[in-house]
Amino acid sequence: GFAFASELCGLRLWPGFANDLDEANIQRFFAWNYLPNARTMYKNCFALPPGSWLCLDMESGETVSGRYWQFRLSPDKSLERADDRELAEELRRLLIQAVRRRFLSDVPLGIFLSGGIDSSAILCAAGHIADRPSIRSFTIGFREKSFDESDKAAQVAAFAKTRNEVEYLTEQEIQDSISGILSLMSEPFGDPSLIPTAHLARFARRHVKVALSGDGGDELFGGYDPLDAIRPSEIYRKFMPAKLHAHVRRLVNLLPASDRNMSLDFKLKRWLRGLGYPPEIQLPVWMSGLEPAEIKQFFSNPLDAETLYADAIALCERSPGLSGLEQALNFFTRLYLPNDILVKSDRASMMFSLETRAVFLDNDIVEFCEKLPQKFKYRNGQRKYILKKALEGWLPRHILEQPKKGFGIPLNRWLRTLRNVEPPVPGLVPGSIAMCWKRHQKRAGDYRFFLWDLQSYNALPA
Repeated sequence: GFAFASELCGLRLWPGFANDLDEANIQRFFAWNYLPNARTMYKNCFALPPGSWLCLDMESGETVSGRYWQFRLSPDKSLERADDRELAEELRRLLIQAVRRRFLSDVPLGIFLSGGIDSSAILCAAGHIADRPSIRSFTIGFREKSFDESDKAAQVAAFAKTRNEVEYLTEQEIQDSISGILSLMSEPFGDPSLIPTAHLARFARRHVKVALSGDGGDELFGGYDPLDAIRPSEIYRKFMPAKLHAHVRRLVNLLPASDRNMSLDFKLKRWLRGLGYPPEIQLPVWMSGLEPAEIKQFFSNPLDAETLYADAIALCERSPGLSGLEQALNFFTRLYLPNDILVKSDRASMMFSLETRAVFLDNDIVEFCEKLPQKFKYRNGQRKYILKKALEGWLPRHILEQPKKGFGIPLNRWLRTLRNVEPPVPGLVPGSIAMCWKRHQKRAGDYRFFLWDLQSYNALPA
């Protein structure tokens, strides 16, 4: 038989659906915090990759699939000497054009506003095509200051002379919503920012039916923190012996885990964990729930690192001419964006019947970024160089120069208050979960993403 649906929850209602979990993909889920490239948690059940088609032969039952489009990072060398101001002007034009296209709506429309560069750029571009007081934006605020960006969002809205609305969430409100939101996913999903994204979608849906989002800005223009570590990593690998690296990592792991958002100890520990593996897989290992050594320790039939991260390795092999930083941008755009960020936004908004439109994924902006040389994305330690250049005059300098915070929640601290969840995970060595909970609660180890992955896995329909 052959069956298809837009979500797994629909597909699982088919009487012919085999509810057999795939142990290899379960390990991949804990290694990535999501499943890359068309995989699911079930055997003989696959997702259609982005930009793809599939044709079923009704007589033979055979299927043929292919891609009609794929992002390809192909820097244009002729642009190396391009004038910054001319490129910035072109990007401003493209942003206004992309927002204008997405402002076409016969229902109420608004903008997600975090106070970061991407959503602020969209708000300012909207001010060039619509009456500013009529433009509505929506922000989620947190009482925990290291996670809250509502004050920055308010500053941007005041500068743009638009109408911003904020909903502040308490820790208890968010904790009470976790199990319900995870259960609506119909499959495990390990990005904890799903929770505030769902709350933002619910808040916006009370007022509008369509919302513009800044998804894709970090991937296309180079906004993620790990990009700062690419060059230091290359130097570190060149001079640091493997045995000495192991000692350095053990010492750094003794640092107590901070509960602050993107704390120094967290970044340092993650950086060192990735440096224990080949460069092709250091990024997914930096971001993993369990690194390959832990997969080997916790599972009775563990996959090796090359198998766990075969998708990242294949991506590097298909792009041999790119620099280390360009390979990282390629990873974020080809793997992280479609399998994590866009899945999160789509599921969170659809939970509340809200349509979201990603401005930065406009065809013309994407083509502009495909050809853009590295130096216009990352220059002298400055991320999103050309985007910030384009926003000069649109936004005050202190907004443009603020560090990236991300849409996080106080996950580390919350997990210490949650009960020990031990779902039956195929192949997991008994006692592994209890050990991680114990070490995490005593601050002897940082297992926040693995423990969160377990929360998500536990919500998988029986």
